[in-house]
Amino acid sequence: MVRNKKPQPQLLSDEDVDKHRIVLGCILSLVAFLLYVNTLNHEFVLDDAQAITRNEIVKQGIQGIPELLKTDYQAGTRIAKGTLYRPLSLVMFAIEWQLSPSNPFPGHLINVLLYAGTSYLMFRLLWQLMPGTSLLLPFSITLLFIVHPIHTEVVANIKSRDEILSFLLALAALSLTLTSESIGTLILSGALCFLSLMSKESSITIVAVVPVMLYFFTKKPLKTIAITTGVFAAGSSVYLILRKIVLGEISAAGNVPPIDNFLVLARDFDTKSATAVAILGKYLRLLVFPHPLSVDYAYNQIPIVTWTDYKPLFALAVYLTLIVLALLRIQKKELWVFGIVFYLITMSLYTNVFIAIGSAFGERFLYLPSLGFCITIVALLAKLWKVTDEAYEI
Repeated sequence: MVRNKKPQPQLLSDEDVDKHRIVLGCILSLVAFLLYVNTLNHEFVLDDAQAITRNEIVKQGIQGIPELLKTDYQAGTRIAKGTLYRPLSLVMFAIEWQLSPSNPFPGHLINVLLYAGTSYLMFRLLWQLMPGTSLLLPFSITLLFIVHPIHTEVVANIKSRDEILSFLLALAALSLTLTSESIGTLILSGALCFLSLMSKESSITIVAVVPVMLYFFTKKPLKTIAITTGVFAAGSSVYLILRKIVLGEISAAGNVPPIDNFLVLARDFDTKSATAVAILGKYLRLLVFPHPLSVDYAYNQIPIVTWTDYKPLFALAVYLTLIVLALLRIQKKELWVFGIVFYLITMSLYTNVFIAIGSAFGERFLYLPSLGFCITIVALLAKLWKVTDEAYEI
């Protein structure tokens, strides 16, 4: 009796796999574009006034670009001496104003296109990190990121170009580090890191992500990891030096008005820290259950609490659990653990525990950290469902 042999999976060639990756990346970009195409007819709103319509330097068009590069973010509105240096998005706004003054359409269109481009770069980076695994994994992570409602504020608000551009450039820089180890590639990665910071300074956390990423997903020696991290640090240092030259001596905490960050009104450190930790819990809740969403969490929108309240205690327990899990499992180099570490690193600037930033809470602050959340959720589901198919199989 002849037994039927189990059919062997057909393997795709490297060329076919590359084509599949390109097609899937384009599908993700199309989904991202179609999801926010409804914003193209929207008007200027909220902080668009500060960044565009009432910014006298931006409204000078191309002629105002040199001034934008050597002044703070708020210089064009003459509100007060600012503590932010984010000229790249303002330069783009100036060019758009030059070409089509008082017209919000180009701004919304560029935001949506950049969001679509971000989805493609994200998918590219993720499959670079996971060669040989099913493309379903990076595809699902990127798709979850794209459709997550928490990004509505960032994409729909023209001013939030700084968030989109900063993340896109950071993704490009990270992807390059996995492409080649040549000196030219490293220098370009550092330059992209610098430009990312020129869009928004919060992407400086990517410097800490680099060694973690290389540790988890590559077998590069410590020397190579140190050099690559050093290049990103160098790009960040150039930005920080330039920022210091432009802004001079500033005291960020002293310049934060209560209307923007009500935590400066907390009567003592215990109250401030309890409220800040409760807010961190709110971030996680909105990632898991994004409702209700709001564009404004300014003064009196979130109550100040103490450590006798369950909210900061519960949030603290969750974050401590995440930290302990990451420390215990980091040597396993599991994808879901990397997601947790990525979230914790990129979220660290928004804790408000020791230093008060310009806002107590904002959904836009989750734009970069939410990738860590998406990685963790999809990786855990894949682990549960044992999604281990080879990328080269059909």
